[in-house]
Amino acid sequence: MEITRKKLRITNENIWSIEFSPDGSKIAYSGTDGYVYIHSIGDWKLSNEINGTKSTIYSVVFSVDGSKIIFSDTYGDAYVYSTDTWNIENKIDVAMDAILSIDISSDGSLMAFGSRDGTAYIYETNTWALVKKLTEGRVPIHDVEFSSDNSLFAYGLSDTNVYLYDTSNWSLQNRFTASDSTVYSISFQK
Repeated sequence: MEITRKKLRITNENIWSIEFSPDGSKIAYSGTDGYVYIHSIGDWKLSNEINGTKSTIYSVVFSVDGSKIIFSDTYGDAYVYSTDTWNIENKIDVAMDAILSIDISSDGSLMAFGSRDGTAYIYETNTWALVKKLTEGRVPIHDVEFSSDNSLFAYGLSDTNVYLYDTSNWSLQNRFTASDSTVYSISFQK
């Protein structure tokens, strides 16, 4: 397998999030300039850019079927765009503080947002109704993650702790100290 190195330089700003589309045809990234940039894989041309907000975009994700791209800002809002028309479909007022991370359940039915206010917000994706607010700490949540079978949900905080929940009833299953510093990323083994 030949590995090709490609440098994509559209912005001089810091990049906070990178995400591949589910079918592997696109790569999206976002950062401090308030834009989401989407490149086609292969020719690596900029296929679209979304000027979504006037603030840092900490997280960008594609929906499970790739029909939507979702990103969040420092004001606690999440934006849902169609990848067919590149028009906004929904703006969700999630939190009173920055959304630092987003994850989607593998079946696409739930979306989690981790906020700088220490709360994980869980939304149902068909109606965008709030399902659950999880608050175990009062420090920023830097990453949220569903297990591949959707039975567990975890988030990592800047106080070194990781909280693990059963998604059938949202009961806390475990809390453990993961490191000596901020937990920036967590992942379940696939």
